[in-house]
Amino acid sequence: MKIEGKPVGIIGILVDDTLGCGNDGFIKFEEISSKKFDVKERDTTLPMKFGGITIGKANGVLSANQINYGNTFKCLDLSRFTPKDFSHLRGQIGYIASGTRPDVGFNYAFLSQVKADEATKSDAQELNSSVKKIQKSKLGILLYPN
Repeated sequence: MKIEGKPVGIIGILVDDTLGCGNDGFIKFEEISSKKFDVKERDTTLPMKFGGITIGKANGVLSANQINYGNTFKCLDLSRFTPKDFSHLRGQIGYIASGTRPDVGFNYAFLSQVKADEATKSDAQELNSSVKKIQKSKLGILLYPN
């Protein structure tokens, strides 16, 4: 795809890693531009991981998901969770909500207002509810048709 005859694409940056995706003109531009810098070997193998997101391609469609990452979440033990446990799990949910699971974004925003050292059993149950939602469904897979 071109807009006004110019290459079109996107670039994602996470700390010192860069991900580019676009049309042929964009890819050619990126190849020329990257020669000006000391960059790692380009990896074009799919599926690939970028910032905890698995990027794949099937039937000409790109997908991005965090299913494997979400499956590593552990629910809090309601009888003995610590502020650190609460904060850690809340952070994991926030990361996945901002990546590929906007459906849990409300829960994250709500629980972000709770100080970890003041978290109640009810707050922990809300976190656990988000974990179960993330692990039960395969929603949040973003598709980008060619």
